[in-house]
Amino acid sequence: MCIRDRYLDDVKGQALDVAGVYDPGTTIPALDANTTTFVWNLPNDQTGGYNQYDLLMSKFSVTQPEYVNFDFHHVLSKVRVKLVSNEFTLAELQGANVHLDNMIVKGSASLGTAQATGNLNELESVLMYTEINGQEYSALVMPNQLTVGTTVVSIQLRDYPGETFPSILTTKLV
Repeated sequence: MCIRDRYLDDVKGQALDVAGVYDPGTTIPALDANTTTFVWNLPNDQTGGYNQYDLLMSKFSVTQPEYVNFDFHHVLSKVRVKLVSNEFTLAELQGANVHLDNMIVKGSASLGTAQATGNLNELESVLMYTEINGQEYSALVMPNQLTVGTTVVSIQLRDYPGETFPSILTTKLV
């Protein structure tokens, strides 16, 4: 948890902005007194799990001494892929390598806005974590805007090591 060390009596009745950050596994970089933004990069290989890279933030203002609740929200995007096929058996789908393509994994987080922002010029591929029965995969990425026609998922089945099965975005995501 990271909270700026200012007190209500320091601001003499003006609103005091309070920001909180929670990360379940990695360490938030130290911030100097004039910085409210820190680098937050996600790994390209998330096969070992993604929870330790999650980032929750909270921001609010207070004007008088009171008990407050930090309302944390996830600032990253979680992508989940479930493999279903009429062509391949469940056994053939299990053990696949599933990649998210054209994703943003490098960026920063701001205490001032309680949001994460990705480096838009750095699109990368992310190897996803296997969740359930080798059929569902998940990963965390920075908030992204994808355009129709973009390859978003590439699947390499265990029994077909030389082939990649791409999935192209055909409708706008909401």
